[in-house]
Amino acid sequence: MARAMRPSALHSLVALPALFLLPSCATLGSIPTACNYDGPSATLSISGPIDDDFGACITRHAQLVEMLVVNTGGGDVITALDNVAALEAGGGYDLVVDGLCGSSCANYLLPAARSVVVREDGVVMIHGSIDAGLVERDFPDDTEKMSTFQALIDKQEAFRTAHGIAPGWWLRRTKADYEANRFGDHVTGKGRTWGGEAPKRVRGLAATPAFIASCLPGLDIRFEQPEPSDSLRKHMDRNGWLDTSAMACVDPALPG
Repeated sequence: MARAMRPSALHSLVALPALFLLPSCATLGSIPTACNYDGPSATLSISGPIDDDFGACITRHAQLVEMLVVNTGGGDVITALDNVAALEAGGGYDLVVDGLCGSSCANYLLPAARSVVVREDGVVMIHGSIDAGLVERDFPDDTEKMSTFQALIDKQEAFRTAHGIAPGWWLRRTKADYEANRFGDHVTGKGRTWGGEAPKRVRGLAATPAFIASCLPGLDIRFEQPEPSDSLRKHMDRNGWLDTSAMACVDPALPG
């Protein structure tokens, strides 16, 4: 039987990799770390990577928060899942994206919110999650890691079904999909540039309102600016973030 990995070791492995994309967190310029709670409005404004400090900030205020304002490129999967559990135990939250909600933020914090507002020039960015195909590709001969990751995959699946998330929102793929640079069978269509040249390496998918509606049909979400500005389009092209307006999740109500 495989030995259980130490929690610290597991956390070090589960910051989300970028699909066949570049293995780094998303970025919309430099996002400083900050944690500010406003008692009268029950609003927690938090920015920076989803790491231990991010998690501690939410844990301190989870029982009080009504509105969560975020600007983050994502980070640790377990921290994000634990943060959602703490916030839901406190009664739930409304989410405001003030800049970027990428990776683990988009995968977990966004779908679990009571409602979401994406402010002007805000971006919701996805690039996949931990799935069996990724683990099989990266750790084919490591039974300890495969066993540990399977437990995390099972935890994610319970979260997905509880929150009505289509498998395509997490770009669930097989090992063959990863090796062939495919988005998998849970989405249709192709990502497009925002008007510039095709990037040499795709870093992520900027989720458009229609794509989000197909993947998260129960989510109450509003974009203050449904169409990105010219400057944001150029920025996303430079960063290798594709437009998802020609893409859709398939069978959102079915288990993956």
